Amino acid sequence: MKLFLTFFISFLLRLVLIFYGNWQDEHLQVKYTDIDYIVFTDASRFVAEGQSPYMRSTYRYTPLLSYLVLPSVTANILFGKLLFCVCDLCVGWIIYKMLIQRGVSEKKSIFCSCLWLFNPMIINISTRGNAESVVCLLVLLSLYLVTTKKLILGSLIFGLAVHFKIFPVFYAFPLFFMMNDDYRAKSNKNITKQKENENENENANEKEQEKEQEKKKGKGKKKNKKKQNNKEKQQKDQPIIQQNKRSLFKTILHFFNKDRLLFAFLSAGFFFALNILFYYLYGWEFLYETYFYHVIRHDNRHNFSVYFYQLYLSALETQHGSLVSLFAFLPQILLILLFTVKYYKDPIYCCFLNTFVFVMFNKVMTVQYFAWYFCLLPLIVPASKMNIWKPVLLIISWLVTQGFWLQRAYNLEFLGQNTFFSIWAAGILFFLSNLLIITQIIHNHRFSNMFKNGKITKFSFLTQKNNSKKDK
Repeated sequence: MKLFLTFFISFLLRLVLIFYGNWQDEHLQVKYTDIDYIVFTDASRFVAEGQSPYMRSTYRYTPLLSYLVLPSVTANILFGKLLFCVCDLCVGWIIYKMLIQRGVSEKKSIFCSCLWLFNPMIINISTRGNAESVVCLLVLLSLYLVTTKKLILGSLIFGLAVHFKIFPVFYAFPLFFMMNDDYRAKSNKNITKQKENENENENANEKEQEKEQEKKKGKGKKKNKKKQNNKEKQQKDQPIIQQNKRSLFKTILHFFNKDRLLFAFLSAGFFFALNILFYYLYGWEFLYETYFYHVIRHDNRHNFSVYFYQLYLSALETQHGSLVSLFAFLPQILLILLFTVKYYKDPIYCCFLNTFVFVMFNKVMTVQYFAWYFCLLPLIVPASKMNIWKPVLLIISWLVTQGFWLQRAYNLEFLGQNTFFSIWAAGILFFLSNLLIITQIIHNHRFSNMFKNGKITKFSFLTQKNNSKKDK
């Protein structure tokens, strides 16, 4: 009952804001609806007329999004917003289910779902008509399916998520490495048997080689001790080299196991199949607007990024601006590789860290990007050692630095004041606030392997608590 009531109230709240936003759009000068929603619906209008969605300028998304919001053109303009709000609810439901799987109590699982469902920023993003909730749903659904061993469907949805927005590709690494011996219980038994057989074969080969060498020594005459010693060394070295080659080959085969190959081929295959289809339908324009534009873009409009001012100053120097844009990827890639190698056994936590640093170091950062890690945050909250005051203080620092930036941006946007430098300074403060948050999250996280003997494990601190209660 509590769960149903939670979701019902969160949906009702969104519904009220959708209708209020429609009223505000009609009666007030400042519009509630996001400009992106107008772009989506305009693109859908072109699709409904049998034309390309890319005929709408600044439409830089997959054609699938314009297909999804087609009823906004053919039926009701509010359909897209309702769809995005339903996706919000689905994300909240998956958060609840994934936490229950890890042994979190129902009460705490509902509370963590509320961190997403009643997040004012998330509610604002969806009710204004931004489609980030669709991406968040695809990401969480793929993580849920892969971790519950529904690998075929999970891989396909993961490929769809990467097609929708390219940033989830960074989740491929922790998911791929996660599929080790602990991911499948059967593989552990097979591996132990293989190792036993390998040891038996190696021992048998060594005994046969020793017997052959003894026979050769008895029959042969000792003409030259040095030559004989060299031959003996070569004979000893050859089987060792062969064994090393065999073990290396078996290690490679074992690393690329069935689960990893299935995940890689299905997700990549579906991703490329969609891209080939839309390239056939819309040509180079599809590839450029959906993917390449986001790689080479150097947006000189004010945003939260620490690179904003540098890109603004180099707006007329295209070569210099492109170099800054490409350089921005370096810290992102290095940190993502570092976190993947270190934390892949706790894949949800690893995905959260990867997303946070990707957004934090991105050359363009807007409010919508925060939704990418907000959907993963509730899943790691139960594993945090922070007391109640520390996250409160971190949230306050995050909101204050963001508010300072918004105030400077308001002076530029609405009052016409030249506040570009102070916007950049506010962006640096916001960056430092994010840096403080991520370091505290890492420092206070209780790392826990997600799989053991083919089963999803409960959070390690929960099992420790249960064991201590039994001992008492």
